[in-house]
Amino acid sequence: MRPSWLTLGLGVALAASLPVHHSPVTLTSGALTTPPSPILRTVPVGAWPSAIAVDASTRRAFVVNARDASVSVLDAQSGAVLRTVALAPADRPFTYAGIIGVDAPAGHVFVDARDETGQGYVSMLDARTGARLRTVRVGLQPFGLAVDAATARVFVANGQSGTISILDSHSGAVVATTPVEGRPTWLVAAPGATRILVNATGTPHLALLDARTGARVARALGGAGIGAVAVDERAGRVITDDSAGVLRLLDARTGAVRATRRGGVDALTSSIYPDNVDMRLGRAYLAGPPPGKDSDQSPAGSRITGALLAVDTRTGTVVGRVSVTPHPNMIVVDAVHGHILTVVIGPIDSAGNPLGSGQLDIRDERTLRLVRTVRMGVAPYVLAVAPSLGRVYVVNAAISFDPSSYGSAPTVAGHTLTHGTVTVLDLARL
Repeated sequence: MRPSWLTLGLGVALAASLPVHHSPVTLTSGALTTPPSPILRTVPVGAWPSAIAVDASTRRAFVVNARDASVSVLDAQSGAVLRTVALAPADRPFTYAGIIGVDAPAGHVFVDARDETGQGYVSMLDARTGARLRTVRVGLQPFGLAVDAATARVFVANGQSGTISILDSHSGAVVATTPVEGRPTWLVAAPGATRILVNATGTPHLALLDARTGARVARALGGAGIGAVAVDERAGRVITDDSAGVLRLLDARTGAVRATRRGGVDALTSSIYPDNVDMRLGRAYLAGPPPGKDSDQSPAGSRITGALLAVDTRTGTVVGRVSVTPHPNMIVVDAVHGHILTVVIGPIDSAGNPLGSGQLDIRDERTLRLVRTVRMGVAPYVLAVAPSLGRVYVVNAAISFDPSSYGSAPTVAGHTLTHGTVTVLDLARL
């Protein structure tokens, strides 16, 4: 995954020295009151936490610590850290860990990682205990991972090798390797269409793979690099947004373009975490800077005014738009309460060092109106929602964005942040 300026976060020790974001107030018997805080607890995890996955069936949350090449296992209800698991065997240290995915029916969790040479690996963990069960070699520079529980397959994008490794999610064994044109950078599953969508740079396009065999079945798009993908299983459609701000509506099974629209953004991260669709409303939510203002190229990009879009997944038409500064890093739909949740990185100085806390914004998904803002740690990176558990998890990665030392421990308000945190919130209080 390409590092983004709008991605990453601080611990509770700095709360007293950070700027305050105000919550909405309500009028009760003539007095103004603030609603109760939705924050249940904030817990420390490892260095540069970069991804999270939740298995509601085992009540476990798994947080990838990129710089430690480890996984913190949390009790998904209480947020307590239960254990930390090293992804590498003792004789084979890893230097980076990336994306995580859960196959709940198989009872396994999968994480990609690499060593100092760029050789890629995938570790399989037990979804209940977090124990590492197996580690296998894949290609060079793994850049993305997607799980398709319906076919019991795990797909890994090997950026430098130009291949996709396919694993059996029950055994963890590599069962096939598929070459793709260009450099695969991320992928996402479309289970209803039995497809895996792979973004490839170099010759920008979207490759569609058969989710059962891994064979390439179609090639879609071209032109400017694709920045985001949203999959609507019910409609059988895919929304893409590229760096030129062109939105395309695709058939999820064939890749055929059904509509092309202007008015998109230079979307960056919605593709990696595809929980940005409400199939009930037929809407996908995307965010980013204006086309040509790719904000992960400089710290100043975090101050660019961008847009949050609502896109009709049946027509590809933009049906809602609001300006936001800075624009959100990640979007997750809370369909139960009719909200979309976004995290915003917070202030960064000219050298790329965090200056204070980021925030979680709660918006009405029909109107995009801001309902509430809750202060998080420094530069919150990603979030996850577990509706059946009534929980929201925000990962605060606590890293420096200095291009010369990206991912290193920053100093904020006089404190050096050696680890990130996870903030656990009550979904019903947002």
